[in-house]
Amino acid sequence: MAVSARIGVGSGRTDPAGRANGIELRGLAKSYRSGDTVIPAVRGVDVSIAHRETVAFLGPNGAGKSTTIDMLLGLAEPDALHGWSSNAGPEVFARLPDGRFLAIEEDPRERAEGGHNAVLFGRDPVAGGEPAEFLFAALDGFYPVDAVARADGRVLVLMRRVVWGLPPRFEGAIVLIDPARIEPGRTLHGRLLARLKPPLPMDNFEGMALTRDARGARYLWLISDDNLMGYQRTLLLRLRWDPARPRPQKQRARGSTARP
Repeated sequence: MAVSARIGVGSGRTDPAGRANGIELRGLAKSYRSGDTVIPAVRGVDVSIAHRETVAFLGPNGAGKSTTIDMLLGLAEPDALHGWSSNAGPEVFARLPDGRFLAIEEDPRERAEGGHNAVLFGRDPVAGGEPAEFLFAALDGFYPVDAVARADGRVLVLMRRVVWGLPPRFEGAIVLIDPARIEPGRTLHGRLLARLKPPLPMDNFEGMALTRDARGARYLWLISDDNLMGYQRTLLLRLRWDPARPRPQKQRARGSTARP
């Protein structure tokens, strides 16, 4: 999906009649994939709607009216995410300090290899730009569930796995990836920073944040949700983040060797 958009009440511009624009879109485009075939649905549409103006989209079936409205409302997925799982699909999101946007699919594309679909957008996905599609290599048996960008642009990725039993229990891991190493169509490997398991209080941690207090100390926050399950809990875990501490040895990811 490619779009240059200004959306909101009073975009600061006027239409040819001198009315203030409430919604303004330029170069709206959307396509779908069917196998290796790319099918364009919307191509180069410009839209200007004045504040409080009522408009109607007219056209034959298949002209792209519903698709255009979906994009206008933020309901259309970017082209690069088309075909991702509807349940365990785009789970991991992180905005980098330079404005780029990272997305990783939870479910691996090919379970034998363990490669998870991933995309690095050059800017906000709704603002267009050519995305870099690649694969993320998770640790064996783990699934990526969240990510947070560091100030230097590198990204911490939180992963979890279920250890089946009565009751099931959870383990976690945190890896560090460098977006500068992303190559379109290739697999990106992270560096293991931490394994999360007992005696730490463990649960289904799926959220992560990185903060700094007034004294400069850094903390990594993890949160779980009980998911209305009797064997899960809602926990908030705070870990002291010390980048100067020695790191664990690199661990082999599914189907390939970890890169530094």
